[in-house]
Amino acid sequence: NGFDLDGTNPTTVAYSLPSAGASATMSIMDSTGTVVSTGTVPANAGINTVAFGGANSSVADLPAGNYTYSVTALDAQGNAITPTTYTSGQVTGIDSSSGSTVLHLGGISVPAANVVQVAS
Repeated sequence: NGFDLDGTNPTTVAYSLPSAGASATMSIMDSTGTVVSTGTVPANAGINTVAFGGANSSVADLPAGNYTYSVTALDAQGNAITPTTYTSGQVTGIDSSSGSTVLHLGGISVPAANVVQVAS
């Protein structure tokens, strides 16, 4: 899943784990698929969030651009826990010209049927 950074405003990405893990790692890839950041993130059961950009960033600031991310989590025995990742961002446009509604989050398009939560 992806997110946009505009170089000014912070954004938060979210993922959920079906059970608590002993460890979790997030990898951030730029628009070419190159890993630009990797770090330890919360491994709590349920929804976890990580902030990017701005003074409250959980990780080193990244330049403006489109990014994707993946999360790897392990339980205490070293077994993989399968996370669910979410796309997040500010809605910059809505298009229903194709018959189905799509929300545009900067350079990312998300079908309205896939929206799980809207927050300000």
